[in-house]
Amino acid sequence: MKFTAVLSLLLPAVAVNAALGINCRGSAKCSGLWGPDNVANNLKKSIDGIDTNRWYYNGEHIACVSNQAGNGGGYCAFLQGTGGTNGGKIKELAHYIPDHGFVPQYDTVWTLLTLIRCKMCGSVPYFYPGDNNVEHGQLTFNYVDNPCNTAGTTLC
Repeated sequence: MKFTAVLSLLLPAVAVNAALGINCRGSAKCSGLWGPDNVANNLKKSIDGIDTNRWYYNGEHIACVSNQAGNGGGYCAFLQGTGGTNGGKIKELAHYIPDHGFVPQYDTVWTLLTLIRCKMCGSVPYFYPGDNNVEHGQLTFNYVDNPCNTAGTTLC
């Protein structure tokens, strides 16, 4: 009886993790201690200027933002789990990351103060909004050790 009760509590959590959709997840370095808190927005703005006909492969850096830690790493946009795609599709998806992740923030009397979006890192499924499963491919903004630039924000 106890086993069934515990199992019924755990199964929904497993199902949710198995179908991770659009999210604000990333490296532990996706915090204000490592980089500017507007990384996702800067990547999106850079991607707005992308050549819509250029082809990008999985793992290829599309755009990068340098970090503030001075260790050579940075934050880049790249594809995962796709067969590659053109810049037009990347441009179509990029805005979903900084536009996602509304989290209510409350003061001590539980009054809604502000809403926070993905500021640094995250992923959007390749077929979003029709398919919200990153296992079918994704555009990712995340920390990398070897960005294509060491200062500012740029298309790669």
